Amino acid sequence: MANAKSIEQEGTYPLPEAQWTAFMLKLKIGYPSRRGTADSRSDGENGGTPTCSAVVTPQQILKAREIINDIYVDDKVKDYIVDLVCATRDPDHYKIAVKDFIQLGASPRATSR
Repeated sequence: MANAKSIEQEGTYPLPEAQWTAFMLKLKIGYPSRRGTADSRSDGENGGTPTCSAVVTPQQILKAREIINDIYVDDKVKDYIVDLVCATRDPDHYKIAVKDFIQLGASPRATSR
């Protein structure tokens, strides 16, 4: 698997294995319509600088993490998740006939919270 370089450079370079899962989806976006092109061109003519504002505080994010970490998940459910992930890596071991449909199994991050 490879990743395209920026427009100023040529070719591709191999990705580290840990980054393969980040490129398992390809989204092709076409050009906007003539009207969309004209609208986006005029957006910068309004004289204003785009602004943004926070929707949550860092403290709220940390609190959400605490809540998530306190959710009880039974060991049977955890084992099932591990079995699902491992089955993508070695389907024959789980007697599932999907080997021809799986190029790469789930990454180690598939079982992380």
